[in-house]
Amino acid sequence: MVFVPLDEDPRFTLAFTVKTGNRWGVGVAKDRPELRDAIDAALAAVIADGRLQSVWEEWMPTLEFPLAPEVS
Repeated sequence: MVFVPLDEDPRFTLAFTVKTGNRWGVGVAKDRPELRDAIDAALAAVIADGRLQSVWEEWMPTLEFPLAPEVS
């Protein structure tokens, strides 16, 4: 699986793409709930303020951004 648009690199040929609904995750030890909470808070912040979408569109412009900021 490749996320970077390598089809622009002459050393590679894009074979196919597949749009999936696969969820992503980060493994955290069960005895580190504070780390899990910090990661969750950081991800929520960069999703909500648009930074994640901005970086996604810069580095993976051919892939649709899969998340939208939550509206409160």
